[in-house]
Amino acid sequence: MANEHSDQTISELSTLLKVQGLSARDRNAGERLLQRLTSPVYIAILGPDRRTASAITSNFDSICKFGLDLAKVRIGDDMSVADIALWCTRSFEESELREWESAPISLKDHSFLVASAPSPERLAALSDISAEEFLGFHVVSDDRMSGPINDLMRDIAQLTRSGLQAASDSAQLFLHKNAQKQADQRGTAKLEPTPTTQPTMESGVSRSDKLAFETALQHLDEHASELLRLSEHNSDSIIDDVLKLCSRASEDLADVISTASSEHPDHDAICDAAYAAVDHITLMSLENDMNAATDAVTVLLQLRNDLSVRVAA
Repeated sequence: MANEHSDQTISELSTLLKVQGLSARDRNAGERLLQRLTSPVYIAILGPDRRTASAITSNFDSICKFGLDLAKVRIGDDMSVADIALWCTRSFEESELREWESAPISLKDHSFLVASAPSPERLAALSDISAEEFLGFHVVSDDRMSGPINDLMRDIAQLTRSGLQAASDSAQLFLHKNAQKQADQRGTAKLEPTPTTQPTMESGVSRSDKLAFETALQHLDEHASELLRLSEHNSDSIIDDVLKLCSRASEDLADVISTASSEHPDHDAICDAAYAAVDHITLMSLENDMNAATDAVTVLLQLRNDLSVRVAA
């Protein structure tokens, strides 16, 4: 994601990533943050109602009225790379629900159900579905598109700005954490470039890689046991402990995964998921409320399920 207010952060992050001495985990996390800060927000317009989808696309420049630079967003229909999703429908049939259920939780938390001219009976059902599966719900009519689409653009702009700020906050936290490493490089005549060569290994899954992934699962299970013990105390006083535990669990997982070979076929996907979990839980820790604690636990559970599937494959 790109943020017009983050030029200094981008510059500092780019400089930091050129120095020697960063751990593999920190370098990967920093590169992910830099990509998020310098890439446009990808908004996927999905669903079977292509008439409404076309109307949204045609009027997307109206988002500029809400303080968002159109150059900072990109529109497409690829759910796998989307930052924000719009699902355009008239009735949201069972087949659509099955397709949408494959979307990651992180995308569902940044998505809108857009229904065109639903009947009063169907409107109530769609409202219930939206509450479970989407962040927000917008209704448009065939003969009155501009007003509702304008409201949708406002909500998209607000969500986008929130995401941009989250990316910037994550980068600032990362820079603060690595401030000493950056300071150690100041005053040198020239920053050493990051080595581009990587050790190679024979094709296939090595025993050490499998052990690394199994160890990561074991770590998550151990942390899950601690979470279970904390859950016995149903009180707001445990929120801080839960968030700290989730943060430690995600960092432990990223550390273990980083020991696996980069040649492993699932290495990049698992690392991306682990580092994303670290980023998300760090931001949730700043909120420090029950919703944040619940979301942090959900992120860990999703990560564990994904890792289990990959290890078993």
